[in-house]
Amino acid sequence: MKIKISIIAVVISLIFYGCTSSEASDGIKIKKVVLHTSSEGNQTGIFTNKNITILNSQNKYSDELLKYSSNSAELLDFSKGNVLLIDVGEITACNEIKSVNIIENETSINIAIEYQGNNPTMLCPAVMTNPYQFIWVPSKKRILVSESIEKI
Repeated sequence: MKIKISIIAVVISLIFYGCTSSEASDGIKIKKVVLHTSSEGNQTGIFTNKNITILNSQNKYSDELLKYSSNSAELLDFSKGNVLLIDVGEITACNEIKSVNIIENETSINIAIEYQGNNPTMLCPAVMTNPYQFIWVPSKKRILVSESIEKI
């Protein structure tokens, strides 16, 4: 009898532990695949405005990449995912994309972008840059993006 009660207690504990685990509520972290990146900016010499764009076809991805680089677009299966373009826009040299975290949950993909911003007391070169990243997101779920800035 004591063994049955112990087994039942263990099973109930595991069920409640599973319901409160961070994986169930926060989702699963997806390893990002950076297809193209530059902390200095595009190779075309044309500066762009800050934007975040979801590219959902090979043609859109290839056309958008041409605005930033002479690199060839990767051949991707857009039935299984999308490309996320993060364009910081024309900005001074001490600003860049610090991190991009991708979390998949039941209904969406949550992408948290953290930028590194320059501190007004820090000496930064007066050079203008246009940092960007093209990132493969291996899911067709709705993409939600949040942004934050960390001052250096």
